[in-house]
Order: sequence, then C-alpha cells, then structure tokens
Amino acid sequence: MIGGSFFELESLPVFREHDGILVRTVLHDWSDEEAIDILRTLRQRIGSLTHVTVLLSEVVVEAKDPLAVKFFLDLHMKISFHHAKERYLSQWKHIIEASGFTLVNVHMIRAVSSILELRPV
Repeated sequence: MIGGSFFELESLPVFREHDGILVRTVLHDWSDEEAIDILRTLRQRIGSLTHVTVLLSEVVVEAKDPLAVKFFLDLHMKISFHHAKERYLSQWKHIIEASGFTLVNVHMIRAVSSILELRPV
C-alpha cells in the first residue's frame, strides 16, 4: 500500500515492466471526469512501459440487474460521496479508454465488485 494523491504524478511510485497495480474501490467515489483524471495520472506514471497490468476492483452494474439495485447502490454512494456512482460496463469502458488504457478482460467474481483488467495503450 502506498500513500499519496492520485492526482499528483510525483506521489505515485515508479513502475517497471510486468508490474501489477491494484486500484481497489477507489474510482466509484469520484465523478467520471475525476476518475479519468486519476487514471490519466496513473497512465502518465506508467509512461512507455507496455507490460504493466492495472486491476480495478469496482462494481460493474449489469444490464440484467434490476434498476432498483443500481438505484440503491447509487443512492448509497451519493449519500457517502457527492459525485460517486456505480457504473455500467459501457461507462467503465468510456473512462478506461479516455484515460489511455484498454480493457483486456472483466473478471466477474463472487463478490459485489468485479475485476477490470487494463493495459496501457
């Protein structure tokens, strides 16, 4: 675990090829624009490395989920964090691509969260 600010390049560690980076339940606390900024800062820090894997542990709301589930999760997030929200896969793809990554895989696990596997573009 490393402390610092997601928004400040200097607070992130220097990465090497084949490093794995776990970002666990962070991005749902932020607006789309702020989530993109966080991932862009991470992408900048990764630099020209091509064999780095980023794992996001976040809720991926499925289209088949009842709207009540998404509403409840969003309501809980908005009470806790002003701009927070849970996102559909299409919304995650937009954030991921806008920040300089590509989505490699989505690992649905036996938990509320899923694991989104990213690679730098």
